[in-house]
Amino acid sequence: ALSDAYKENTEKFKSVELLCRIYETKDRDLSSRIAECTNSQSPVKTRDIRSIDLVQIKLEKEFGTMGLFYERKRDQFSIQDKTQRVDAEKCGQVALAFFEQMPQEAKNKKGLIFGDKYDDIFSDQTTAAKILLPYQLFEFIEKERKTRSKGRSAWLRYASYHILFAMRLLADKKDIDLVFTNLEKITKLYGQARSSVGQARDIDRKKAKRSKREFADVLFFKSKSAARNIEKVIETRSFRRQPR
Repeated sequence: ALSDAYKENTEKFKSVELLCRIYETKDRDLSSRIAECTNSQSPVKTRDIRSIDLVQIKLEKEFGTMGLFYERKRDQFSIQDKTQRVDAEKCGQVALAFFEQMPQEAKNKKGLIFGDKYDDIFSDQTTAAKILLPYQLFEFIEKERKTRSKGRSAWLRYASYHILFAMRLLADKKDIDLVFTNLEKITKLYGQARSSVGQARDIDRKKAKRSKREFADVLFFKSKSAARNIEKVIETRSFRRQPR
Protein backbone atom coordinates (compact mmCIF):
# COMPACT_ATOMS: atom_id res chain seq x y z
CA ALA A 1 0.00 0.00 0.00
CA LEU A 2 1.15 3.57 -0.66
CA SER A 3 0.83 4.49 3.01
CA ASP A 4 3.20 1.68 4.01
CA ALA A 5 5.69 2.64 1.31
CA TYR A 6 5.60 6.26 2.49
CA LYS A 7 6.34 5.23 6.08
CA GLU A 8 9.23 3.06 4.91
CA ASN A 9 10.98 5.73 2.83
CA THR A 10 9.54 9.25 2.75
CA GLU A 11 12.41 10.54 0.59
CA LYS A 12 11.06 8.73 -2.47
CA PHE A 13 7.82 10.71 -2.21
CA LYS A 14 9.39 14.17 -2.51
CA SER A 15 9.06 14.12 -6.30
CA VAL A 16 6.12 12.10 -7.52
CA GLU A 17 4.40 12.25 -10.89
CA LEU A 18 0.81 11.08 -11.08
CA LEU A 19 -0.71 10.04 -14.38
CA CYS A 20 -4.33 11.10 -14.71
CA ARG A 21 -7.00 12.08 -17.22
CA ILE A 22 -9.29 15.07 -16.79
CA TYR A 23 -12.54 15.33 -18.73
CA GLU A 24 -14.63 18.49 -18.76
CA THR A 25 -18.12 18.15 -20.18
CA LYS A 26 -21.67 19.19 -19.39
CA ASP A 27 -23.07 16.29 -21.41
CA ARG A 28 -24.53 13.90 -18.78
CA ASP A 29 -24.83 11.03 -21.26
CA LEU A 30 -21.17 11.38 -22.22
CA SER A 31 -20.20 11.59 -18.53
CA SER A 32 -22.00 8.33 -17.87
CA ARG A 33 -20.28 6.53 -20.74
CA ILE A 34 -16.86 7.84 -19.69
CA ALA A 35 -17.46 6.68 -16.10
CA GLU A 36 -18.49 3.22 -17.25
CA CYS A 37 -15.58 2.78 -19.65
CA THR A 38 -12.86 4.10 -17.33
CA ASN A 39 -13.92 2.31 -14.14
CA SER A 40 -13.40 -1.29 -15.29
CA GLN A 41 -10.52 -1.72 -12.81
CA SER A 42 -11.99 0.31 -9.95
CA PRO A 43 -14.29 -0.89 -7.16
CA VAL A 44 -17.09 1.47 -8.23
CA LYS A 45 -20.34 -0.51 -8.36
CA THR A 46 -22.21 -0.57 -11.66
CA ARG A 47 -25.29 0.84 -9.98
CA ASP A 48 -23.32 3.90 -8.91
CA ILE A 49 -22.04 4.40 -12.45
CA ARG A 50 -25.54 4.06 -13.92
CA SER A 51 -26.99 6.46 -11.36
CA ILE A 52 -25.94 9.46 -13.45
CA ASP A 53 -27.67 8.21 -16.61
CA LEU A 54 -30.26 10.58 -18.02
CA VAL A 55 -32.98 7.93 -17.70
CA GLN A 56 -32.21 7.51 -13.99
CA ILE A 57 -32.36 11.25 -13.39
CA LYS A 58 -35.59 11.45 -15.39
CA LEU A 59 -37.15 8.67 -13.30
CA GLU A 60 -36.21 10.44 -10.07
CA LYS A 61 -37.99 13.58 -11.27
CA GLU A 62 -41.06 11.66 -12.47
CA PHE A 63 -41.41 9.76 -9.20
CA GLY A 64 -40.94 13.07 -7.41
CA THR A 65 -44.08 14.45 -9.05
CA MET A 66 -45.93 11.46 -7.56
CA GLY A 67 -44.67 12.26 -4.07
CA LEU A 68 -42.20 9.35 -4.16
CA PHE A 69 -38.42 9.28 -3.73
CA TYR A 70 -36.65 7.25 -6.42
CA GLU A 71 -33.27 6.12 -5.12
CA ARG A 72 -30.79 6.08 -7.99
CA LYS A 73 -28.14 5.31 -5.38
CA ARG A 74 -28.59 2.97 -2.45
CA ASP A 75 -30.15 4.73 0.57
CA GLN A 76 -30.16 8.03 -1.33
CA PHE A 77 -33.24 9.16 0.62
CA SER A 78 -32.66 7.21 3.83
CA ILE A 79 -34.19 9.97 5.96
CA GLN A 80 -37.53 9.67 4.17
CA ASP A 81 -40.39 7.34 5.10
CA LYS A 82 -39.78 3.83 3.71
CA THR A 83 -43.25 3.72 2.21
CA GLN A 84 -42.34 6.69 -0.01
CA ARG A 85 -38.97 5.36 -1.18
CA VAL A 86 -38.60 3.50 -4.48
CA ASP A 87 -35.36 1.56 -4.89
CA ALA A 88 -33.80 1.48 -8.38
CA GLU A 89 -32.51 -2.08 -7.98
CA LYS A 90 -35.93 -3.34 -6.87
CA CYS A 91 -37.45 -1.57 -9.89
CA GLY A 92 -35.00 -3.47 -12.06
CA GLN A 93 -35.88 -6.78 -10.44
CA VAL A 94 -39.64 -6.42 -10.87
CA ALA A 95 -39.23 -5.15 -14.44
CA LEU A 96 -37.01 -8.13 -15.24
CA ALA A 97 -39.62 -10.57 -13.93
CA PHE A 98 -42.66 -8.78 -15.36
CA PHE A 99 -41.69 -7.08 -18.61
CA GLU A 100 -38.69 -9.22 -19.59
CA GLN A 101 -40.36 -12.42 -18.26
CA MET A 102 -37.24 -13.55 -16.39
CA PRO A 103 -38.38 -14.33 -12.82
CA GLN A 104 -35.53 -16.67 -11.96
CA GLU A 105 -32.96 -14.09 -13.03
CA ALA A 106 -34.82 -11.31 -11.20
CA LYS A 107 -34.40 -13.19 -7.94
CA ASN A 108 -30.99 -14.79 -8.39
CA LYS A 109 -29.04 -12.73 -10.95
CA LYS A 110 -29.45 -9.12 -9.92
CA GLY A 111 -26.18 -8.23 -11.66
CA LEU A 112 -28.07 -8.29 -14.96
CA ILE A 113 -30.11 -5.24 -13.94
CA PHE A 114 -27.28 -2.73 -14.23
CA GLY A 115 -25.33 -4.98 -16.58
CA ASP A 116 -26.42 -6.84 -19.70
CA LYS A 117 -30.16 -6.14 -19.33
CA TYR A 118 -29.85 -2.50 -18.33
CA ASP A 119 -30.76 -1.01 -21.70
CA ASP A 120 -33.83 -3.24 -21.95
CA ILE A 121 -35.10 -2.40 -18.48
CA PHE A 122 -34.17 1.28 -18.44
CA SER A 123 -34.72 2.42 -22.02
CA ASP A 124 -35.79 5.85 -23.26
CA GLN A 125 -39.39 4.56 -23.13
CA THR A 126 -39.14 3.66 -19.44
CA THR A 127 -41.33 5.90 -17.28
CA ALA A 128 -42.12 6.02 -13.58
CA ALA A 129 -45.72 4.95 -14.30
CA LYS A 130 -44.53 1.96 -16.31
CA ILE A 131 -42.23 0.70 -13.54
CA LEU A 132 -44.72 1.51 -10.79
CA LEU A 133 -47.12 -1.13 -12.15
CA PRO A 134 -44.95 -4.20 -11.39
CA TYR A 135 -43.46 -2.45 -8.35
CA GLN A 136 -46.84 -2.11 -6.64
CA LEU A 137 -47.96 -5.56 -7.81
CA PHE A 138 -44.86 -6.99 -6.16
CA GLU A 139 -45.57 -5.09 -2.94
CA PHE A 140 -49.03 -6.68 -2.91
CA ILE A 141 -47.52 -10.15 -3.55
CA GLU A 142 -45.06 -9.67 -0.70
CA LYS A 143 -47.83 -8.58 1.65
CA GLU A 144 -49.73 -11.77 0.81
CA ARG A 145 -46.57 -13.84 1.26
CA LYS A 146 -46.10 -12.61 4.80
CA THR A 147 -49.55 -13.85 5.83
CA ARG A 148 -49.87 -16.97 3.66
CA SER A 149 -46.42 -18.63 3.63
CA LYS A 150 -47.15 -21.17 6.37
CA GLY A 151 -47.63 -24.93 6.45
CA ARG A 152 -48.39 -26.32 2.99
CA SER A 153 -48.04 -22.84 1.54
CA ALA A 154 -44.49 -22.35 2.83
CA TRP A 155 -43.29 -22.49 -0.79
CA LEU A 156 -44.62 -18.93 -1.21
CA ARG A 157 -41.45 -17.75 0.55
CA TYR A 158 -39.54 -18.37 -2.67
CA ALA A 159 -42.18 -17.67 -5.30
CA SER A 160 -42.86 -13.90 -5.32
CA TYR A 161 -41.11 -13.11 -8.60
CA HIS A 162 -42.67 -16.14 -10.27
CA ILE A 163 -46.15 -15.07 -9.13
CA LEU A 164 -45.46 -11.61 -10.59
CA PHE A 165 -44.40 -13.34 -13.82
CA ALA A 166 -47.59 -15.42 -13.80
CA MET A 167 -49.71 -12.28 -13.31
CA ARG A 168 -48.15 -10.83 -16.45
CA LEU A 169 -48.87 -14.02 -18.44
CA LEU A 170 -52.47 -14.01 -17.24
CA ALA A 171 -52.87 -10.34 -18.13
CA ASP A 172 -51.65 -11.13 -21.64
CA LYS A 173 -54.05 -14.07 -21.92
CA LYS A 174 -56.98 -11.92 -20.83
CA ASP A 175 -55.98 -9.04 -23.12
CA ILE A 176 -55.35 -6.65 -20.23
CA ASP A 177 -52.93 -3.90 -21.24
CA LEU A 178 -49.82 -3.66 -19.06
CA VAL A 179 -50.38 -0.07 -17.99
CA PHE A 180 -50.61 1.47 -14.53
CA THR A 181 -54.28 2.36 -14.96
CA ASN A 182 -54.98 -1.39 -15.03
CA LEU A 183 -53.26 -1.97 -11.68
CA GLU A 184 -56.49 -3.01 -9.97
CA LYS A 185 -57.46 -5.41 -12.74
CA ILE A 186 -54.07 -7.10 -12.74
CA THR A 187 -53.98 -7.23 -8.94
CA LYS A 188 -57.18 -9.28 -9.05
CA LEU A 189 -55.26 -11.94 -11.00
CA TYR A 190 -53.20 -12.75 -7.91
CA GLY A 191 -55.30 -15.76 -6.85
CA GLN A 192 -55.12 -17.35 -10.30
CA ALA A 193 -51.41 -16.58 -10.55
CA ARG A 194 -50.68 -18.12 -7.14
CA SER A 195 -52.71 -21.20 -8.07
CA SER A 196 -50.87 -21.53 -11.40
CA VAL A 197 -47.46 -21.28 -9.75
CA GLY A 198 -48.53 -23.83 -7.14
CA GLN A 199 -49.65 -26.21 -9.86
CA ALA A 200 -46.36 -25.72 -11.74
CA ARG A 201 -44.50 -26.54 -8.52
CA ASP A 202 -46.59 -29.70 -8.01
CA ILE A 203 -45.73 -30.90 -11.52
CA ASP A 204 -42.02 -30.82 -10.74
CA ARG A 205 -42.52 -32.22 -7.24
CA LYS A 206 -44.43 -35.23 -8.60
CA LYS A 207 -41.77 -35.81 -11.24
CA ALA A 208 -39.13 -35.78 -8.53
CA LYS A 209 -41.09 -38.31 -6.50
CA ARG A 210 -41.49 -40.66 -9.49
CA SER A 211 -37.80 -40.50 -10.31
CA LYS A 212 -36.89 -40.80 -6.61
CA ARG A 213 -34.93 -37.57 -6.55
CA GLU A 214 -35.03 -34.96 -3.83
CA PHE A 215 -37.30 -31.96 -4.29
CA ALA A 216 -36.73 -28.60 -2.59
CA ASP A 217 -38.72 -25.42 -3.19
CA VAL A 218 -35.65 -23.22 -2.90
CA LEU A 219 -33.98 -25.17 -5.73
CA PHE A 220 -37.11 -25.38 -7.88
CA PHE A 221 -37.56 -21.60 -7.93
CA LYS A 222 -33.90 -21.19 -8.84
CA SER A 223 -34.34 -23.45 -11.87
CA LYS A 224 -35.36 -22.63 -15.44
CA SER A 225 -38.06 -25.30 -15.27
CA ALA A 226 -40.12 -23.17 -12.86
CA ALA A 227 -40.92 -20.50 -15.49
CA ARG A 228 -41.42 -23.14 -18.18
CA ASN A 229 -43.89 -25.07 -16.01
CA ILE A 230 -45.81 -21.89 -15.20
CA GLU A 231 -46.08 -21.00 -18.88
CA LYS A 232 -47.42 -24.49 -19.69
CA VAL A 233 -49.97 -24.37 -16.87
CA ILE A 234 -51.31 -20.98 -17.94
CA GLU A 235 -51.39 -21.99 -21.61
CA THR A 236 -53.51 -25.06 -20.89
CA ARG A 237 -55.81 -23.72 -18.15
CA SER A 238 -59.06 -21.97 -18.96
CA PHE A 239 -59.59 -18.55 -17.39
CA ARG A 240 -62.43 -16.11 -17.76
CA ARG A 241 -61.54 -12.90 -19.55
CA GLN A 242 -61.93 -9.76 -17.51
CA PRO A 243 -63.85 -6.82 -19.00
CA ARG A 244 -61.54 -4.24 -20.53
